[in-house]
Amino acid sequence: MDRRLVDDGKEIHELVISKTFWAGFYRGVPEQMAALAKLACERPDLFAIESSSKLAERCSVSQTSVVRFAHQLGFDGFNQMKYAFQRGLREIGDHQR
Repeated sequence: MDRRLVDDGKEIHELVISKTFWAGFYRGVPEQMAALAKLACERPDLFAIESSSKLAERCSVSQTSVVRFAHQLGFDGFNQMKYAFQRGLREIGDHQR
């Protein structure tokens, strides 16, 4: 199953905050990826504000695993993924006003 966000029809920033997307994502992936996906589903705000090393610590994975997670999703790197989470959360805030 292809789990890349970049090639999906929806806007990337909409998908990174979608609990439905994450629920489907972390089935059948390696344990490290599943831990990161679970955190992304439950706390997308942490992906928007924390460093890759802090996310790695929270999930008991290596910092390299966090970067691989971003690559698996289709991002060029961690910073691009972080920006997508920031944009997605910002849009939610704009719609709630």
